[in-house]
Amino acid sequence: DAVHGSTLDIDTVRDLIESLAGMTIDETAEIPSLDPGRARVIFAGAVICEQAMVRCGLDAVTVSERDLLDGLAAAALAGS
Repeated sequence: DAVHGSTLDIDTVRDLIESLAGMTIDETAEIPSLDPGRARVIFAGAVICEQAMVRCGLDAVTVSERDLLDGLAAAALAGS
C-alpha cells in the first residue's frame, strides 16, 4: 500500500541511480525494500525509467505494483 499509487519524481530516480551506481550487486541485494532477486537488474531499470521520463517529458510518474496487462485491460474497459 505504501508503494502502489505513490508518485515518483525524476529527481528521486536520479538520486537512486547515483546511489545504485556505487553499489555492488551484493550491497544492492541487501537493500531492505528490494527483492534480492532484482539486485542485478534494478540499476538498469532505474536508468530506463529515467530515460523514459526524459523522453516523454515527465517530471513524475505514478507507481503501480500491477503489470502491463492490468493497465491494458483497464484502458480497454475505459474505451468501451
